[in-house]
Amino acid sequence: MNDPTTAADLDIHLASGDCPAFEARLRALEGIGPKTVEILLRDARAVLF
Repeated sequence: MNDPTTAADLDIHLASGDCPAFEARLRALEGIGPKTVEILLRDARAVLF
Protein backbone atom coordinates (compact mmCIF):
# COMPACT_ATOMS: atom_id res chain seq x y z
CA MET A 1 0.00 0.00 0.00
CA ASN A 2 2.99 2.29 -0.51
CA ASP A 3 1.86 3.21 -4.02
CA PRO A 4 1.30 7.00 -3.93
CA THR A 5 -1.53 6.80 -6.46
CA THR A 6 -3.42 4.32 -4.32
CA ALA A 7 -2.90 6.45 -1.23
CA ALA A 8 -4.06 9.59 -3.05
CA ASP A 9 -7.17 7.84 -4.34
CA LEU A 10 -7.99 6.65 -0.85
CA ASP A 11 -7.51 10.17 0.54
CA ILE A 12 -9.95 11.61 -2.00
CA HIS A 13 -12.55 9.01 -1.12
CA LEU A 14 -12.10 9.43 2.64
CA ALA A 15 -12.22 13.23 2.40
CA SER A 16 -15.54 13.08 0.56
CA GLY A 17 -18.59 12.80 2.76
CA ASP A 18 -20.85 11.44 0.05
CA CYS A 19 -20.96 10.48 -3.59
CA PRO A 20 -21.62 13.99 -5.00
CA ALA A 21 -18.64 15.37 -3.06
CA PHE A 22 -16.48 12.52 -4.36
CA GLU A 23 -17.62 13.27 -7.93
CA ALA A 24 -16.70 16.94 -7.51
CA ARG A 25 -13.25 16.08 -6.16
CA LEU A 26 -12.62 13.72 -9.07
CA ARG A 27 -13.69 16.29 -11.66
CA ALA A 28 -11.33 18.83 -10.11
CA LEU A 29 -8.38 16.62 -11.04
CA GLU A 30 -6.60 17.52 -14.25
CA GLY A 31 -7.55 15.21 -17.09
CA ILE A 32 -10.67 13.81 -15.39
CA GLY A 33 -13.87 14.72 -17.12
CA PRO A 34 -17.54 13.88 -16.72
CA LYS A 35 -17.34 10.69 -18.79
CA THR A 36 -14.42 9.33 -16.75
CA VAL A 37 -16.31 10.02 -13.52
CA GLU A 38 -19.44 8.40 -14.96
CA ILE A 39 -17.56 5.21 -15.89
CA LEU A 40 -15.69 5.03 -12.59
CA LEU A 41 -18.80 5.48 -10.49
CA ARG A 42 -20.85 3.11 -12.61
CA ASP A 43 -18.39 0.40 -11.68
CA ALA A 44 -17.41 1.45 -8.15
CA ARG A 45 -20.38 3.26 -6.57
CA ALA A 46 -21.76 0.18 -4.81
CA VAL A 47 -18.36 -0.57 -3.28
CA LEU A 48 -17.45 3.00 -2.32
CA PHE A 49 -20.82 4.25 -1.04
